Amino acid sequence: RSGAIRMGEDYLAKGDEELMGKMNEMTDDPSPDVLIQLVLSAKSYANREEGGKLMEEIAGLNPDNEVIKVSAVVTPLEVEELKKKYILKNDRLRASVIRGFDIYKGLCASCHGKSGEGIKDLAPPLVGSPRMMGTDYRTPIKILLNGLTGDVDGKTYSVMVPMKNNDDQWIADVLTYVREDLGGVGGRIAPARVKEVRAANRDRDSYWTIPELEKEVVLK
Repeated sequence: RSGAIRMGEDYLAKGDEELMGKMNEMTDDPSPDVLIQLVLSAKSYANREEGGKLMEEIAGLNPDNEVIKVSAVVTPLEVEELKKKYILKNDRLRASVIRGFDIYKGLCASCHGKSGEGIKDLAPPLVGSPRMMGTDYRTPIKILLNGLTGDVDGKTYSVMVPMKNNDDQWIADVLTYVREDLGGVGGRIAPARVKEVRAANRDRDSYWTIPELEKEVVLK
């Protein structure tokens, strides 16, 4: 259901009232992932006031869910600055970065920091990470799909939980934002690449470790 909601964001941006009405009927959905996606997608709705009402309602119904609470925060100035920054970039890259920004700020920043600098004992830095910013795009995709456990660069952090329940576009967008905007390494990660990595590791149900990932890179 989360993927279906996300796929409708282009329609929401055009003011699709019927779709927004259906989303308003989902505020009691039992899945936290669906509720989080409702909040994130509501930010795309052309009628900002109505989108804001839905976000406020979901946040009010789930006061103990920190992810929903953070996701419901609207940062229009940051979004507008991001749009201006990428105005000369191609449409696909610009759209992916902006969607990825929403995901990152709503979900990832609480662990990895606002600018990807990391938070001590909680999550490692993304900026400067050879896994996240390296030339092998498969590595960060693998980490998001199956999660990560064990020491990272000699330090111990909390386990990185798998994000495989999200669709290929979601994974591609957040990685594109992190690599392009926070890391400055450039280059959009296409959903097709996520699909490829997902298929190659479809039978894996365990977290990755850094030694495993490094071995995989060498083998490639």
